[in-house]
Amino acid sequence: MNRTPALALVALLAFTGCTAPTPEATTPPISEPSAPAVTPTADPIVVTEPEPLLDASCSEITPGAVYSHLSTTALEEADPRELVEGEYAYGIPYGYPLAQLQSTQCLWRNDEPKYNKNGAANEYTSLSFTALPNGEDAWAEYKNVYGTTKGFVGASCNGAEQPNARCRYDGLLENGTWLEVTFEGMKNFGSDAKNLAKFKEVVAQASSVLESASTGVAWAAPADTRQIATGCPSVITPEDVATAVGGKATDVKFNSDGIGGTSISNEARRLLGANECRWFTKLAPSEYGTPYRVLAGGEWAWLSARESTAQFLAAEELPLDGLAEGDSAWIRDDGYILTADLIVGRNWIAIDTYNDSFASKTKSKAALSKLAQLALDRVYGN
Repeated sequence: MNRTPALALVALLAFTGCTAPTPEATTPPISEPSAPAVTPTADPIVVTEPEPLLDASCSEITPGAVYSHLSTTALEEADPRELVEGEYAYGIPYGYPLAQLQSTQCLWRNDEPKYNKNGAANEYTSLSFTALPNGEDAWAEYKNVYGTTKGFVGASCNGAEQPNARCRYDGLLENGTWLEVTFEGMKNFGSDAKNLAKFKEVVAQASSVLESASTGVAWAAPADTRQIATGCPSVITPEDVATAVGGKATDVKFNSDGIGGTSISNEARRLLGANECRWFTKLAPSEYGTPYRVLAGGEWAWLSARESTAQFLAAEELPLDGLAEGDSAWIRDDGYILTADLIVGRNWIAIDTYNDSFASKTKSKAALSKLAQLALDRVYGN
């Protein structure tokens, strides 16, 4: 029978008269306490504002020497997205969808109010540029509405019989950029033709700079942006309106067609699915419908508006059930229109109610709060 090596060694030692060595005592190694395991954490997502895609500053597009001698008053550069006195502070202002498409927006204006009790103020003077990159599809829709109608396509001026002239240009540049230029309060040089010749100098300067500008980096919404429907209807349905206002869902109608034509800002909203979706019901009558808007990935725009525009700074928090971490809800009041702003999953939803569509502002606010809660529930599938 085979023996194991240990047994064989004992037998050999016994035969030779030797004893087996006593093994030396060993001290077990002292183990150092291990550091607690560190769970890696993801870097916080930073919400960035879209930058203009074309690398050209406003001062490069139109230096002061090009326009200053044409204006009836001194002009100062201003934020084109900031609402001025007299403009309604409802919904999502048109400048933000344009900015999300990385448009270049420039504005120079005087310090006079843009509007007075009679409407547009004659004392207001401004020069503005909007350049929408990759604007071929938007321009095609615009041309489909206006064709080659003077005053909407190309350059035109009017007001030769007035102290001030008003000039406008809309056109597609060779690099696919849709350029819109408006000059309100330009000096009158005696006729529309002479005014137009002066205005075309401004347009030519801007066009040249924009066509030769290099292209920057495309902007994208944060990776954790929640996917949200942007159709009409989407986050608000006929059933929601009936719940908030009363009546039957079958009596509620929706419409998203433009009112009074279109423009570069309207087409920008359409490209993003952020155009107005308006609902109609006899229990809250409104001639053009009551709108809501969805700017997918538009959290950055809300944060920007809150920093720069007084009407947004005055917004009050709106208590809603089911807001996730990082979400918020607000309510704005410009005296005529109430707006609920939902910042949900990095999207911006703006819902309006018109106070004169209800018996009182209190009832208008109650209906708006219900609509906001129902929209939030729909986003999260509650």
